[in-house]
Amino acid sequence: MRERGEGKLQYVIALAVTALVIFIGWKMVPVHVAAYEFRDAVRTQVKFSHVETKPLDQIQGELYKKAEELNLPIERKQIKVGKAKGLFGVNISVEYSVPIDFIVYKHVSSWKLDVTPDTAF
Repeated sequence: MRERGEGKLQYVIALAVTALVIFIGWKMVPVHVAAYEFRDAVRTQVKFSHVETKPLDQIQGELYKKAEELNLPIERKQIKVGKAKGLFGVNISVEYSVPIDFIVYKHVSSWKLDVTPDTAF
């Protein structure tokens, strides 16, 4: 025979765990989506760099603008754009960290991109 209130503790624990998972997802998912969108922008610049002949500082500026759009804490000097080996294309490397505040814990999500014409496709 079950005692009254026996199942309530399990319900409260399940509810707390569910709320914690939702909170962590609410904090982390937007950061990861922005990081992947920025990675796609970098890859796109490298893919089309042999077709569009833009100055290196213009490519850097466009990527910096994209990072600002996505609210990523990237400074312009962190975006390194250089000529690729061979006749055409560029290499782009970016390294940055995004702090994520979980109220009781601060997680730092680090990202490193090294995209060359060989790895962009």
